[in-house]
Amino acid sequence: MDLNLIFREISKNLLSEFEQSGEYGHTVTQGSYREDQLAEFLRDGRLPHKYKVLKGEIVSSKTGTAEHFDLIIFDSSRAPIWKQSQSISVVPIEGVSGIIEVKSSLSKAELRDALEKIKKLREMVPISHAQITAPGTTNAYPRPSPFGLVFGYQLSNNSLESLAQNLTEYEKDLEIYYWPNCVAVLNEGLLYHLCKGYGEGLKVEEFKDAEGVWPVHFGDETLFQFFNAVFYLLNTIHIGEFDPVPYTMLPVKIGDHYVNEHTVAHDTETGELLVLNEKGINEIFNYCREAGQTAFSKILRRMTGREPTEALESIRDDAFFLYDPDKLPAQHETPEFKAGGENALIGVGVKTLSPYFIIKIDGEHYVLPQAYIVKEWLEPRRRRG
Repeated sequence: MDLNLIFREISKNLLSEFEQSGEYGHTVTQGSYREDQLAEFLRDGRLPHKYKVLKGEIVSSKTGTAEHFDLIIFDSSRAPIWKQSQSISVVPIEGVSGIIEVKSSLSKAELRDALEKIKKLREMVPISHAQITAPGTTNAYPRPSPFGLVFGYQLSNNSLESLAQNLTEYEKDLEIYYWPNCVAVLNEGLLYHLCKGYGEGLKVEEFKDAEGVWPVHFGDETLFQFFNAVFYLLNTIHIGEFDPVPYTMLPVKIGDHYVNEHTVAHDTETGELLVLNEKGINEIFNYCREAGQTAFSKILRRMTGREPTEALESIRDDAFFLYDPDKLPAQHETPEFKAGGENALIGVGVKTLSPYFIIKIDGEHYVLPQAYIVKEWLEPRRRRG
């Protein structure tokens, strides 16, 4: 039997049910109904059992916030579903394989709205390593980005070609990392990125060789092609194992940034712990973004003259920022140390690169020598809630 015939029939049923949903007078009800139709299509034994197709919110340990998405494809074998009901689910982003933003009519404005949701998803991904443990070995690799797809039930007085132009315009000044994997319009076709060496590119890693957005008219075979794209992306994304620890140390928003691990002092008079305030965070961030990142092992050698210990070996090649506008010496470079060795007392008022703190701003690591911390950067630590 021709598989395309099966999917053409399913596509007709989806379109028929979409038209019936127009009987609902409330826009939110219509949208919810149409999301449900696509969700049921994917749930109906078409994806491996470990994948759940959910509606609800994704929580990020990077931002400490939750964002709502239309359809979430979640790997329940890798991470917990923290809340699940008929109307909403709440899940950690580390278990999310991808999302689908669903639109009734895919106009330029609705396309842009969906693309902004995909961008928001990618911003929530922790900058960390994922790992898979097997008997006798552990493999670590940069955490992959969940895929982001757009699914429209119909066009909106436009064409697939004009939609491709809209997507090209949106992506013009946007980092490749935030691009959607593909866009589909039922019974019309798909928008792919045409990539040198890959053809119809679907993975973000392939987009560096993108030569443009390519509209492909599949007609009544569109649903079949869209399903194949979903399945391909699921098979090529290995999200790793879930680490719950970051959720016990969620960041707080300070000005425009999400920050944690920023307790850097203790007020001996009041007994309060002191954290970096917005002024301090902004000065550290602005200097470091200009200076650029360096491998942690290189920073450590600069600060201590030594290689990372075994406990730090796993992050030796990770990119860190170092706040050092005054180009301070390391302790082992001071005259006192050179004269007296490791037990030398470094003179009071002599500023060096250590001791230091490692703080996180927007999920990235910053090395902050204690010598730079001034009163104007500090405020009392406040309890959450």
